[in-house]
Amino acid sequence: MTGNVPLTAAAPGTRVVIAALGRGIGVLQQEQLVSYGLVEGRAVEVLQQRPVTVLLIDHTEVALEAAVAAE
Repeated sequence: MTGNVPLTAAAPGTRVVIAALGRGIGVLQQEQLVSYGLVEGRAVEVLQQRPVTVLLIDHTEVALEAAVAAE
């Protein structure tokens, strides 16, 4: 898969590089995501998509609401 697509489009087991945090994510929530290491240029692994999107960022698993993962 190439180009900018939402995290919800990535299959489990896929490594993706974060291009940007979507504009629909509030400032406070963006700060939280950055504190977990979800930043532009960071490679992450998608672990699962259901019931929520779960990412592996370094050695930390982060679960994202569907609306956030879609951004």
